[in-house]
Order: sequence, then C-alpha cells, then structure tokens
Amino acid sequence: MARFALPALSIPLAEPLMSLVDSVAVAQGVNGSRDLAALGPNSLIFSFFTYVFSALSIATVSVMTELMQQDERQTASRVLSAALLIALLGGVLILVVMKVYGKQMLAATGCSAVLQGPAWEYMRVRAVAMPTALMLMVAQAGLLAQRDSIRPFLAVVAQVSANIAGDYWLVIVMGTGIAGAAWATVASQALGCLLAIGALQFTAEVRLHTGLPKRSDMLQLATTFGPASFIYLCKNLCYIMLQGAAAILPPLQLAAHQGAWALWSLTSFAQSPVEQAALAFLPAQPQGSQRRNAVGVILMLGAVLGLVTSCMCSGILLFLPRLLTPDPQLWPFMAAIVPQAFVAVILAQPA
Repeated sequence: MARFALPALSIPLAEPLMSLVDSVAVAQGVNGSRDLAALGPNSLIFSFFTYVFSALSIATVSVMTELMQQDERQTASRVLSAALLIALLGGVLILVVMKVYGKQMLAATGCSAVLQGPAWEYMRVRAVAMPTALMLMVAQAGLLAQRDSIRPFLAVVAQVSANIAGDYWLVIVMGTGIAGAAWATVASQALGCLLAIGALQFTAEVRLHTGLPKRSDMLQLATTFGPASFIYLCKNLCYIMLQGAAAILPPLQLAAHQGAWALWSLTSFAQSPVEQAALAFLPAQPQGSQRRNAVGVILMLGAVLGLVTSCMCSGILLFLPRLLTPDPQLWPFMAAIVPQAFVAVILAQPA
C-alpha cells in the first residue's frame, strides 16, 4: 500500500504546488506584491470549482474499483469514459461562466479595485485550462482505480516541471507578469492531461470506451458523485469564508496571505493519497483482521503526514519566508499566523 500511496502523493499536490510556483514567480516581478495579492481572489474561485469536481475523481476511483472486483471491466471502461465526458462538459461550462461573469465573480470575493485589473488578467487566461484540468483529475483517478500510481506520478512530474520552466521563462525572463504565470499553468495542465489520457488509452488494463455512455453508467457515478460533491461543497464554503475575509485585507496583508495560503494548500492536501489508497485497496480486503489492520495502517499514515506537513508549513513561514516572497514587508504577517497554520494543517488531515 505504501508503494501505491507514495507516488500517489504527487497527484493531489500538483495543483497547490503549481499555485505555489505561480505565487513565488509573480512575487519576483516589478509589481510582485500587487500581483501576488491579485492571485488571492483567483485562488478562491479556481479552488472552489476544482475542489467540488474532485468528488468526480473520488467517485471514479470508487465505482471502477468495485466493478473491477466484480470482473466487469467493460462496464468499468464505460464508467471511466462517462466520467471524462462529465469532466469535459463541466470544464467547458466553467470556462464560459468565467469568461462571461469573471469580473463579477472577482468583485464578489471582495477584490479591491486596485487588484481587479491584474486579477482579471490572470483569470481570463487560466480559465482556458479548466476542461483539461478536470479531465486530468478523472484520467488520474482511472489509473489509480487500477492500482497504477506510477504513470500518474510521471505525468505530474512532467506537468510540474513544465510549469516551473514556463514560469521561469515567461514571468522572470520575459517579464510577462501574472499573465505569463497563467499561460504557464494552462500549458502544463494540457501536457499533464495528454499524458494521463495517453496512459489510459495505450497502457492501462481498462481503457477508454469509444461511444456515448449509457444511462446506467451515469447513474452509477451519480450515486457516489452526488453525496461526495455535497461534502466537498460544504468544505469549500469554509474556504470561501476564509479567502473572502482575506480578500478585503490591505494589499500587503493580502499578498502575505496568498503566499501563506498557497503553502497551506500544498501541505493540507497531503492526506489525499491515503484516501485514494483506501478507496483502491480496502474493497479488496476480506472482512475481519486484515481489513482492521489495513484501516490501522491508513490512519497511521494520515497521522504521520499531518505532523510532518504541519512542521514543514510552520517552519517555512517562520524561518524561510524568502522562499515565498522576496519582499521583507510581508514576512512579519506570515510569521504571525504560524500557530494557526500548524493546528490547521493537522486538523485538515483527517478530513
């Protein structure tokens, strides 16, 4: 299980890691603190949509694992294709909503007039990646359901490497600022999506089904996706309140919050591969001592990850804030929230 969970750790961390890379890159620019603050409202909006649709990836893993246990691989293939279609349509819908109502959405977060220009500049570019971002989540879930965490890991490595290279070239070398960071993210997510879908189509045991999904396949997904999306939606409301309160802070404090939030997001999702390992492995465990032992291992891994990531998050905020921003005016604000960040990361792990 550890051999599965460790590579799978890269999957939920890819999105917050790229957000962290974007935050660090834009902080180096001429308008670094302003652009860093402008990422805050965007993080709220993009995280909301992505996090709600992460329930679809959880449903994909759960339903496919159960079907493969019953040796219904053809049905599992149709369910996977149905999930990808839902992700594509959902991503296109979100793209259209952002293009039409993006400025109103930014204003609704409490984004100040000074920041709305650069914030919109980032949103209108980054929104292009929503279809590929959601499809990437589902494709990775399809591989995890087949207990393959290596190929998703390699796709994430390529994706994050491309994002780092793109941010360095576009933001730091070319000086394109916050728009360059958005284009780097768009390109890296498209690359990750192509690699993950390619792995499903050419190397996976259960491959994509060609043709329209059946109504029964949609219903199987809906039975898990519906309740899970409600849970994630409720958790998202908490994040909306946090980010909404931060969006009305003065620009310097908002910039400090965005750097700290990007780091917190990265560390707080460290338990996700443990959750995915539970979905992939527990259904196959027989009732009795073996299942209890597996549950014990999962709980222990979650506790260890919580402690390690809490120490890492707090240590960076307190001793290495330069990694997040070169602006010394922001460092005291970051250090002031270390106790809250330490407790919050620990509490986020069992969730």
